Amino acid sequence: MSKQIMIKEPLNVSIARFDNGDPLCYVDYASDASIATTSERLDLRGGQGNYKLGSFDHTKDCTFTLEMPLVDMSFLAMLTGKPVDIGAIDLPKRQILTASASNTVTLASTPVSGTLEVYLLDGDRDYGTEQVAGTPASVENTYSITGTVITLNATTAPSGTKIVVKYKYAAPATTRTTYFTADKFPIYVTIDGFGKATDQVTGVEEETVFVIKKGKPKPNFTITQKATEATMLTMEFDLFTVDEDVDGDGEIDKIYLSMSELV
Repeated sequence: MSKQIMIKEPLNVSIARFDNGDPLCYVDYASDASIATTSERLDLRGGQGNYKLGSFDHTKDCTFTLEMPLVDMSFLAMLTGKPVDIGAIDLPKRQILTASASNTVTLASTPVSGTLEVYLLDGDRDYGTEQVAGTPASVENTYSITGTVITLNATTAPSGTKIVVKYKYAAPATTRTTYFTADKFPIYVTIDGFGKATDQVTGVEEETVFVIKKGKPKPNFTITQKATEATMLTMEFDLFTVDEDVDGDGEIDKIYLSMSELV
């Protein structure tokens, strides 16, 4: 096997907690994966002409970046620093409905008590006159509700009238929720990256493995939603030193990451 390999395709990545090794997520759908290092250099100059005598390198940083076309709730949880919550939750809903011949509309879900708001639709999207709970059989601009069926007043909401409703409904116990809170931040993780490499001489495809001993997602991130592009989730990790006997020679090395070619 030659020393030179050709690397292509983004890494498939397995991420686990740094403190206890518990797995967090696996990503085999990244569109980009990159590792970058930066450092500062102090040049020493002197003599006639102030020419360069030598230099010191310092303040080295290493980052790992993943760009993903799928928005993963587990990844969002790593960014926010709060685990994904699985359970029932009250969620908001907005609907535009058309009154039937019997002056009724049917909601998609049962409203949580005290959350329903009903309005006549003004134009294509705006809120018009509010309809209040009451006796629609005799009082204009009132409604009544049974289950998910709202009955409207025949004068203010005859057949074909557009109605806009706002309410909260109880989402099922399987709902996954990620919270963006002010007091939680990302945790430390370990990252194993599996990539494809081809031997430059033999042309044989091998697997190359990147092992990141300790990383932490940067807390600053943006989720952008556009009409012409899919939402991309980009996560950047700062990498940190770890004391470890890497090659088994009894010497402790401080490392950011290691790269190996399978033979």
